[in-house]
Amino acid sequence: MTRRKNMSRTLCSAFACVSVNGMHRVAVAHSRSSFVHLTRTRVIHPDAASAMRAVDQHRNNTVLATVFCALLTLSAVMASTKTASAQTAAPSRASDKGCKWERVSDKIAGFAAWVERCDYGTRTIHLFIKGHALMQQYSDGGATADTLIESFALQPNETTDAGVRRVYFAHTTEAIRDKCVMAPYTLDKAPVGMKRLTFVPNAAYEKLLKAKQDPNEVPDPPCGDWGMAPDGQQYFAVWPTSAVRRVLFVRVGQDTPLFDEMTLQLLASPAAAKAK
Repeated sequence: MTRRKNMSRTLCSAFACVSVNGMHRVAVAHSRSSFVHLTRTRVIHPDAASAMRAVDQHRNNTVLATVFCALLTLSAVMASTKTASAQTAAPSRASDKGCKWERVSDKIAGFAAWVERCDYGTRTIHLFIKGHALMQQYSDGGATADTLIESFALQPNETTDAGVRRVYFAHTTEAIRDKCVMAPYTLDKAPVGMKRLTFVPNAAYEKLLKAKQDPNEVPDPPCGDWGMAPDGQQYFAVWPTSAVRRVLFVRVGQDTPLFDEMTLQLLASPAAAKAK
């Protein structure tokens, strides 16, 4: 019996190696990549060149896909970091005379804010969080406190827009809310990561209001107390990309508020943090 010679040999490129078996007329290729794990890549072709090209192409496609996913992840992290930085930075403006900035926060309420504590000698103004709201109290106003910001948790699987609409509907009569639509709040620019929304009259309702409007009087809020305000600023604030699922209703008023509306920050509730 004639002993057959070993007709196998190995050829390598930068990215793949091919074992050529002349006896069986097949070529088996494997990846050499150390950047992407492809040790299970095994391509069989009738010739070495085809096998090597196939593995090289598979590696290139996998590397591109891996790099693309890494870039997407990096972009998301950078955007999140930029948003967090904008929210937790120092106040966006100087304090008023007689006032000083202090930061208040409450994880149950789900937000933090820079607020001004003011002492004018005969009168002081104190801002504080109570329950799920930021309150403002005057020393000469008795026990009464004004509600400036209210916080609402989103329901499971609820989008931010749907949550805003739900909160608005809960505080507005059906007769009014059916004539109003949600719209972007555009009277002031929102900080990075925040979206501001309000409710305005629909086209038919707007036409009716203009026909009856007295130019010498300030009209009532056309969409209720939780819609657009004709004599001040108020809006819903949401953070669509935030991991904290919450909606704020912000009452700025007519003048510059004693809280910094540009650096509001959402906070995870203790229950949410524990769940993680």
